Amino acid sequence: MAAMSEKASAATERYSKRRGEIVSAAMKVLNEEGVKGMTLSEVATLVGLNTTSLTYYFRKKEDLAAACHMSAIDLINSAVLAASIEATPAARITAFIKLMFKLNADYRRKNGPQLGMLGDLRALDEPQRSVVVQHFSGMVLNLRALFQSFEHSFSHSELRARAYLLLDQLHWATLWVMQCELEEYPRLCARFTDILLNGFAKNDASWPPSIIDPEEIFPVQPDNGREIFLRASTRVFTRLGYSSASVDKISAELHVTKGSFYHHNETKEELALACYERTRQVGSSAYAVALRTNDLMFDRLSSGIASTLAFQTSQYGPLLRPLSLRGLPRPLRDEVWSRTRRQVNSLAGYVSDGIADGSIRAIDPIIGANVLFSTSHTASSAINWTTDGVGHDLVNLLAKPTLHGLLTT
Repeated sequence: MAAMSEKASAATERYSKRRGEIVSAAMKVLNEEGVKGMTLSEVATLVGLNTTSLTYYFRKKEDLAAACHMSAIDLINSAVLAASIEATPAARITAFIKLMFKLNADYRRKNGPQLGMLGDLRALDEPQRSVVVQHFSGMVLNLRALFQSFEHSFSHSELRARAYLLLDQLHWATLWVMQCELEEYPRLCARFTDILLNGFAKNDASWPPSIIDPEEIFPVQPDNGREIFLRASTRVFTRLGYSSASVDKISAELHVTKGSFYHHNETKEELALACYERTRQVGSSAYAVALRTNDLMFDRLSSGIASTLAFQTSQYGPLLRPLSLRGLPRPLRDEVWSRTRRQVNSLAGYVSDGIADGSIRAIDPIIGANVLFSTSHTASSAINWTTDGVGHDLVNLLAKPTLHGLLTT
């Protein structure tokens, strides 16, 4: 009996190990291609199996995608719980960020799993989606608790917004930090943490900023046919991700036939790039107008980011975040990242000018630019998770903690 028990235990261990290897391989594909872009055959090849053998561990692709999301959520939740033992919100958030940077560094050193991007939760089919979303919500509740103390009194909406803002910032940091040397991680982590906790503003900075009228930012009539098409398509890409946003689903959002879709667009790829170019133009225009209408660079940046957020809850919104386009063919994806880097570089220049004119604290301009860029695009997902009109106060819920610090009330 003891021998049989040992054999069963060894078999279970081998099964669990192999299953973990499959999830690890699938995570890489999922981060690159999204839920619908991932195939069992591609994952099977990565782990040296055929597709039939892989289905012994995961019967359907949806089961594997859900397991990847659950694994990613568990990894983040472990970091949250480890950080929660610290005494103050600032110490807890600092510890959490350090742990997330360590996870990223461990992956690059091949000492740990890749962090999942969690951008495709709504692209999962039922019943997997409900299970994963519930698991994700539990992690967010734990993350919210990092902010709580007697000294910091936040409303339900403020806690929720700060939790999502921090999570989105760390997801974006996972990408930009990959461009840096591993030896730089401790410095980058410290500078990033400083910006998130203390913001950009000096003590005498004003609030609220001036909000630019959406029609001044983007002078296209909201009932323009092409504009309606781009806005509706952006909603679908944002909600489902590029891979899962089928032509049928985009056509249904517009209440048009598939034939009508192809009358306006040659391909889905062309449409996705057009949506992202519209987003880029809006962001650039918002900051360009803000540069003309304010004196100090901090006020200009405040107005630019606040107006970009307000734009997304107007009849002109939403905008398209780059992470929603991960499933694009590689050459087009590279073009999106190239445009994104140019936007971040422009923001870094503005931050440097603000440091020079004395309106912005001495911070790392490149990291500051990435923080600003990420917050601008957090609004795309925030519109999905806010309820009861909360989404229409994104300026105070997202821009203020970004510019003045996560723990600012």
